[in-house]
Amino acid sequence: MGAFEELRRKYPVFSYKSFDVEKYEGNIRVRYVFVQDDDIQFRPEWIFPFDYNEYLTENKAFYDTAFFNLGMAELVSYWKACASRVISVECGSLDDWQTRWWRKLYFNGLGEFFYRNGIEVSEETFVHIRSSASDLPPVRYRGSTEGFLIPVGGGKDSCVTMQLLSDMRTESRCFVVNALPAAVNTAKASGFSDDEIFICRRRLDRRIIELNEKGYLNGHTPFSAVVAFSAFICAALSHRRYIVLSNESSANDSYVKGASVNHQYSKSFEFENDFRAYAGRCMPSDIEYFSLLRPLNEWNIVRRFVRYPEYFGIFRSCNLGSRENKWCCRCSKCLFVYIMLSPFLPQEELERIFGANLLADPDMVKFLDGLVCENFDKPFECIGTREEINAALSAAVKKLGRGYAVLDAYAEKYYDPDADYSCVENYYDSDNNVPDFLRSRVDEG
Repeated sequence: MGAFEELRRKYPVFSYKSFDVEKYEGNIRVRYVFVQDDDIQFRPEWIFPFDYNEYLTENKAFYDTAFFNLGMAELVSYWKACASRVISVECGSLDDWQTRWWRKLYFNGLGEFFYRNGIEVSEETFVHIRSSASDLPPVRYRGSTEGFLIPVGGGKDSCVTMQLLSDMRTESRCFVVNALPAAVNTAKASGFSDDEIFICRRRLDRRIIELNEKGYLNGHTPFSAVVAFSAFICAALSHRRYIVLSNESSANDSYVKGASVNHQYSKSFEFENDFRAYAGRCMPSDIEYFSLLRPLNEWNIVRRFVRYPEYFGIFRSCNLGSRENKWCCRCSKCLFVYIMLSPFLPQEELERIFGANLLADPDMVKFLDGLVCENFDKPFECIGTREEINAALSAAVKKLGRGYAVLDAYAEKYYDPDADYSCVENYYDSDNNVPDFLRSRVDEG
């Protein structure tokens, strides 16, 4: 708590100064200005691949509101460096309901940040958000919307979503942030052409990295909330009706025993509902935001994914290897994906995908306790529940037997040959926002 309190005293106010929308190479560029003090300022930006003239239409006021709200989602990545007691919003208005909404997102989305930095705060007191602009009524989006916008990150989940909507390809477009190779490659493998993949460019201000290196506060932020607002803008600019996420039911899981710390909070059903409420109240339109895979757990998503071998060589879920478009084969996320695929694919196929046999790697054993036992923190990655992982490891032990370092360690410490995992295999979460006309696609299979 020492550095946290010291930085809050030294930097009491963080300001959201402005955002500017301008023409850049014919496209729409949004530049933000966040100010910590005279010496610490941040200027991140977004570029949306749409004709600037679209911004100048009758929907300009609506777009300005949406761009402002994207800035609210972005600012927490910079605020966290000093965790100022006050966020001063100087370029837009927030009523009491909105202020509570943002404080809830920041607090829950920063749960891992607080936990790993040893910070104890309450939702009511950790930050005060004030806005100085005059209140303006929300402006409704004008015009019709139709079809689907599918955010694609390059992992197995969005591949399954694209396949579930494969017969609606002509009505669909993909949304990708910063042209990650796996995201673009999987979209193309699904049949999308270059002009059907909207690549939005997000540029972080590298000053935040410099501050991190100097010892300012650092940690996980709710990035999927940034995806939500930017995808919403992309849907509006492209006149799409449905933003189709690929967040599974497992994203609701807590990572720390006895605490509501969720690395995937902004992928959770709670956030999905909150975002739908915020968009409907503050950015009114016919656009709907939901996850098509919310009824499913990781087990059942993997069971569907393995039907599509065209993705095996190109999908990626490893954060450490993402820049080089590879599986690093050293992290808990790589091991998790490998484990979940093991009951469904031959080991030869898995080794072709990953370039290594992770079940046979003794260095992977160190992740086992956190993956399968609730007495340990889950690795802070986007991974499934412990019950799902236990089900997959149990199936792998029955399928492969001994002679693999990870399976041997699991068999010695955790394996129960009589355990019943039918609840994992038959899982279906009825708490979801999947529209009725798409529900059968998820239910089948």
